[in-house]
Amino acid sequence: MRRDICNWKYQDRIVTEIQAYKSLAKNVKVELVSWESIVLILPATPGQNDNPFAYEFRTLLEEHFGPIRFEEEEISVMFSETFPLPVLLRLNKLVFELNKKAGKKYENELEIYEKGFGFYLRKKNDKRKKCWLYCGIWLDFWDAGNHYPLCFGVENVSDAVKEAFKEAVKAVYKREALPFECDGENWLMSWISQAEFDAPDMTNHVWEKIERIWRPMLEARTD
Repeated sequence: MRRDICNWKYQDRIVTEIQAYKSLAKNVKVELVSWESIVLILPATPGQNDNPFAYEFRTLLEEHFGPIRFEEEEISVMFSETFPLPVLLRLNKLVFELNKKAGKKYENELEIYEKGFGFYLRKKNDKRKKCWLYCGIWLDFWDAGNHYPLCFGVENVSDAVKEAFKEAVKAVYKREALPFECDGENWLMSWISQAEFDAPDMTNHVWEKIERIWRPMLEARTD
C-alpha cells in the first residue's frame, strides 16, 4: 500500500501489528489493503457473470472512498457567475465558529462527511460516545425536501433525551421537532430559520439557542 494514497490515522499501529503477526504465523499471508484499492477491482457495471452484490458493493464504497465526480450540470453551475461560493464559505465558517463556541465546555467533535459537515455535542465522560446532538450541514436532510442550510437534531437515543429535545425545540423555536429517517436511523430534527441568518451577531444568536436546547438534553436520563 502506498502511504501517499492512504494515510490512515492508525496506519502505523496497524502496520506494526501486522508485522508482529507475520513473525508469529509465518505460513499465513497478511496484506494491508485500502478500501480505495478494493473499489478499483470491483465491477464498474453490473454483469451476468459477476457476483450479484459486487456492483452494489462498489457503488456503496465509491460513495465514501471513490474519486470525486461532478455531473455536467453541476460543473456548469460552479463556473457560472451566480454560483454562491462566498455564501458557502461563510456557511462553513459559521459551523466552525459554532463548534468553537462549544469548545471545551461541552465534549464535541467536528466531522466532515461526503454528505455532511458539522459537529456532535456529547455528554462529557460518556464512554459509549453515543451521538446526542448534531449541528451542521446535512445533504440527506436537504434532499428530503427540508431546504434548510443549517440543521440540528438528535439520533435515536433514550426516550428521555428525545423528549427533552422535543420540549426544548418547542420552547425555543415555537415549533415541533421533525421526525426524519435516514439509513435506518430515526432522528428528530430542527433547523436554523431564514430570519436568523439576518441577525446582526448571528453566531452568538444561533449558539445561544442551540445551547438552550442542549442543556435539558444533557440533564435528561439516558436509561
